[in-house]
Amino acid sequence: MCIRDRVSTQSTWAPFQEVVNTYGLPRYGEVNPGLFTVASFPFLFGVMFGDILHGGLLFALGIFLCVRHNALKNSSIAALGQARYLFLLLGFFGLYAGLIYNDFVSIPLTEFGTCYKFDKDGVGQRQCTTLFGLDAAWDASQNGLEFVNSFKMKQAVILGVSQMTFGVFLKAVNAIHFGSVIDFIFEFVPQILFLLSTFGYMVAAIFIKWSIDWSSRPGGVSSAPSIITTFIELFFNGNKVTNPLWGDAEAQKKLQFILLITCLICVPAMLFPKPICIYIKHAL
Repeated sequence: MCIRDRVSTQSTWAPFQEVVNTYGLPRYGEVNPGLFTVASFPFLFGVMFGDILHGGLLFALGIFLCVRHNALKNSSIAALGQARYLFLLLGFFGLYAGLIYNDFVSIPLTEFGTCYKFDKDGVGQRQCTTLFGLDAAWDASQNGLEFVNSFKMKQAVILGVSQMTFGVFLKAVNAIHFGSVIDFIFEFVPQILFLLSTFGYMVAAIFIKWSIDWSSRPGGVSSAPSIITTFIELFFNGNKVTNPLWGDAEAQKKLQFILLITCLICVPAMLFPKPICIYIKHAL
């Protein structure tokens, strides 16, 4: 008989728990990720949605449903009232991310001014640092779309890897709670090593690239190495380092070689030992 963990179904958390349940119910005694989803799901939705107008409308809908919840219980939209906190948080983070992106239905807001001063030829020079969000001047620049897309892509990688890392650590907590040495050694350990050796290294490379003022380097901004190219060379070109991201090419090549070997060891460690141990346990 399968014993299922009884999770809270109160109106505050129920919609978030349903999101988790679409992927699977936690077993009895396991860490229930539903609580963490209350924060992570609306935030990641806002990062994806990111629009001042649409986020504001969704936020206003959430406020309306929260304020008028009791009055709407017998109406045709009573079902929406059950997800009022979900709409509230989705709208809040969508609005917040929209302000960060300075995106009002694809139109930047200029009320906050700009930190760029343009000459008669239209060349801008940065005079200060924007206090909040993206500078509106990027919308009029030739490489504005490239810059914004690059920023959002790197941001998505950082947040996604952070969430996956957190999920793998929850697996470690479950393994420790149930006293499963096999799950801890042959699932958690190789999974976290593989994750950090690949996408973890990518996140580190993003921060390293952000921390360097490439405009002061010989060749200017165009001399900055492409992270995608770095990983293509790592896995498909014999770990060749054409344009080093940090230090010299040999130092980066040695570190990447260690990470590559770690990945190759982790793959069979995740696939074979646990089934073999379970087979031997049941065969004896």
